[in-house]
Amino acid sequence: MIKAVIFDMDGVIADSEVAHESAMRKVLEKHGFKLTTEDYARFCPGRTDEDGFKGIVEGNNLNIDVEDLCKEKSRLFPQIAENSIAEVNGATELIKKLHEKVKLGVASGANRDDVEMILSKLDVKKFFQITVSGDDVRFGKPDPESYLLAATKLNVYPNACLVIEDAKAGILSAKAAGMKCVALRSKYASEEDLSEADKIVNSLSEISIDEF
Repeated sequence: MIKAVIFDMDGVIADSEVAHESAMRKVLEKHGFKLTTEDYARFCPGRTDEDGFKGIVEGNNLNIDVEDLCKEKSRLFPQIAENSIAEVNGATELIKKLHEKVKLGVASGANRDDVEMILSKLDVKKFFQITVSGDDVRFGKPDPESYLLAATKLNVYPNACLVIEDAKAGILSAKAAGMKCVALRSKYASEEDLSEADKIVNSLSEISIDEF
């Protein structure tokens, strides 16, 4: 029986992946590298900024300091997000419906300030008992630490948690934590990327905890 639902944030609650991609592209352009959507999709969704930039830098043999890239992106992202982020279609409706039945949490690879800013902007922060950000864990997704920490903070066993994700790294994280996982299709993930999920959906409106 599901007693808690843990949401990823970017691409599940907030339609924010484009803003993250734009911020990373602008930062990398300053260092002479043009980020493609393919590279962003390969290295970044579901991961912390540090892990995403590390993947891009190492995957393209770049000589750029990852810590500097993260600092630049953290300064730029709020400016881009302020005018571009909206909810994923059906997110608030699903959150409100689930809030009446089970405990709710967020486990995101984004930094703490971005998590707080986005959830507040979308006026959904009040529905979540706990949030876990990339700043709260030593190892980002696909390591299970963020979802295990969320379960601990919610005081619910992992096998009683359902995770809603949209990225391969997040799905692997949830499954490694011993949780059920629903994957929401997105332009950044292939069917193969989502294949480890217990269920794949086209819309949040298709999700029902009664199935689990």
